[in-house]
Amino acid sequence: MVSTLPRPYFSDEIIKATALNRTSGAILDKASRNPVTIIRNDECFALLNRDLFAELVAEATQSGKVLDVIHAAFQTLSGNPPAIESSYGWLSAFDNDEIQDLVTEILGAFRSAPFVEDGWEELETTIQEWHESSIAILSDDLDSAFSDKSNEVLLSAPSAWPTA
Repeated sequence: MVSTLPRPYFSDEIIKATALNRTSGAILDKASRNPVTIIRNDECFALLNRDLFAELVAEATQSGKVLDVIHAAFQTLSGNPPAIESSYGWLSAFDNDEIQDLVTEILGAFRSAPFVEDGWEELETTIQEWHESSIAILSDDLDSAFSDKSNEVLLSAPSAWPTA
C-alpha cells in the first residue's frame, strides 16, 4: 500500500462486542477502510485489514534493524566500533566519511520506505549492499587478486569485441 500521508493506526470509532455480534458485516466493512477498536468488558481489541497489519510488522521489524545499524555506525564514528565478529562489525571496513554516507543513505531509505512501492525491500537492499561492500573491502583474497600483477590479463578494446 503506497501512502503519502501519515495514517492513524486506530480510528476513534469504538464498537462494543455486542454490536459486533449483531452487525458483523458492517463492522468488517469499516475495518477494511480503517482499524476499529472493539471493547468487551475491560478488554480492547484492534480489528484491521491483514495488509495493514503486514505493513505495521514490516515497519516495526525494519525500524529495529535501522536503529541497530545506525547505533553501530555512531559507535564506529566515536572510535568505539563493534567487535568484528558482532552483527555490525563489518562497519569497521569504512572510514568516517563512508560511515556518514552510510547513515545518510540508510536514513533516507528509511524515511521514504512507507511511501513508496517496495520501500522496505529497498531499505533492506541498501543495508545489504553496504554489508557486501565491507566484505569486499575486508577480503584478503580480493585484495591479493587486485594487487597481483603477475596474472594480469589485459582486456581488448571494446571495438574489437564480437557483435551479436
